[in-house]
Amino acid sequence: MRAYLYFYGITNEDKFWGYFIDYIVYGIVYKSVGWETDFAEINFAPSDILCYNKNGYDPEVPNSPVPSFGPADSLATLAGLTCEPGT
Repeated sequence: MRAYLYFYGITNEDKFWGYFIDYIVYGIVYKSVGWETDFAEINFAPSDILCYNKNGYDPEVPNSPVPSFGPADSLATLAGLTCEPGT
């Protein structure tokens, strides 16, 4: 999940809570009042979640390897995922 969130710029706990507050204000409150917003919700249950590989990524460690997208382990293969970016 951390590798998946990395692609949305959520690399630490502060950014996660920042997103969460935006979700409450713009994703829930604005919609319930009927106001327009360009806020885009993150799908926390994507069909290709097994395609995101953490690869030892740690936002607290300088020069940490960047997470990748692709079937690096057998879970994605066993689940029958093709793991193609942009799909």
